[in-house]
Amino acid sequence: MTKDNTQILQFGSGKFLRGFVDLFAQQAIDDGLEVWPITVVQSTGIERVAQLRLQDCRYAAYIRGFLGDEEIQDDIEVKSIGKALSAEHDWLEILDICRTVESIVITSNVTEAGYVLDKTSLDMTCCPKSFPAKLLSVLISRYKANLSNVTVVPCELIENNAHALLNVVIDQAKVWNVTKDCLDWIREDVVWLNTLVDRIVASPSYEYNSVQNNTLDVMTEPYALWAIQSTSQCGLPFEHDAIDMRNNLFEVTLCKLRILNGAHTALAQSVLCSNDFTVREALDNPATLQWVRDLLYSEIAPTLVDRAVDAIEFVDTTLSRLYNPYIAHKLSDIRLMHETKLRKRLLPTYYEYIDQNDQQPPILSELLRDLI
Repeated sequence: MTKDNTQILQFGSGKFLRGFVDLFAQQAIDDGLEVWPITVVQSTGIERVAQLRLQDCRYAAYIRGFLGDEEIQDDIEVKSIGKALSAEHDWLEILDICRTVESIVITSNVTEAGYVLDKTSLDMTCCPKSFPAKLLSVLISRYKANLSNVTVVPCELIENNAHALLNVVIDQAKVWNVTKDCLDWIREDVVWLNTLVDRIVASPSYEYNSVQNNTLDVMTEPYALWAIQSTSQCGLPFEHDAIDMRNNLFEVTLCKLRILNGAHTALAQSVLCSNDFTVREALDNPATLQWVRDLLYSEIAPTLVDRAVDAIEFVDTTLSRLYNPYIAHKLSDIRLMHETKLRKRLLPTYYEYIDQNDQQPPILSELLRDLI
C-alpha cells in the first residue's frame, strides 16, 4: 500500500527513530514505493534540527549483525526526512502543515515522563510545553480546518501506548476547556493505534564511522519489529517487513519487556558490569554470558511460557541480538531511569517465580535485594 499524499509528522529526532521509522521509510522508497518526505519535529531544543539542516536531512544507517546464520552488512543513505523543525521556533509552521495536508500520520518517541499535562492556558500561537499538549494543539488545528484522516502511532515503550496517550490528551483537553464536539472528534475520528517497537539502535562505533562524530549516523541491528494493534494497515503510509499487524500485543509486549529489556536492566544492575561496558563487552566475559543465560532460561522464561508460547524462542533470538559484535550499546545508557526499569522489567518476574515455584529465584533475589 502506498499513500504518497500522507504526511508523516514525527515528534522526536533521536537516534532510535532515525534507525526505525525514518529508516523504514527510506527502505520503502528504495523498494519503489512513493512516501511523502517525513517532517521531523524536535520537541525540545534545536541541536538536532540544526544538524539535520546542515546535512540536508541526510545521514547514514549502518545495519550490522546476524539474522539466523546470515551475517548482514548493509549501508543505507537515509533521505526520507524532508524537513526538520523545532517545536519552539517553528510552531506556527507545524500547525500550518497539520491543517493543510490531506492525510497525516503522527508518530513519536518521547520518554514515559513526557506523558504529562501542561497547566498553562491554551494559546494556539505558542508552542505548548508537554508532548500531549503539543499533540492536542495539532489535533485542534486539524479539527478547526474541518479535516480528518489522522492516525496516531506512538513508539513509546508504554503498555497500550496509544490509549494511554489518548487519555492524557483528553485530560489536557479538559484543562483547556476544549469543546465537546472537538473531544468527540478526537475520540471517534482520530485513529489511535497501540504499538510495540523493538530494535537496538546505537551510535556507530569508530570502526564503522568514517564521518565526523557530530553527524546523525546510526548503527542498528538487522532485527526490527513494529507490532501494531490493528486488523489492517489502513492509515499507515507505507508497507515494511518489520510492520506486523496483530489483534493483540500482549504476548510480544510481555516477551520484549521481560526478556530483552529485562536482560539489559539485569546487566546494568549486576556487579559483574560495574564499569561502563557495552553489552557486548560485558558478555565477552564467559562467566557473565553464562549468568545471563541462566537468568533468562532458568528464571525469566519459565514464568512466561504459559502466556507466551514463543518465550523460549524469544530468548534464543535475544541472546544472539545481545551478542551482536557491531552494536556499541552502552550500559550507562541502559541505566537511565534505572530504578523504574527494575520495578517494571524484573520485579514482576521475581514475584511470579515465587508464586509458581514456592521459592525465591536465586539470581533475581540477589539483583533486587535492595527493592524486596
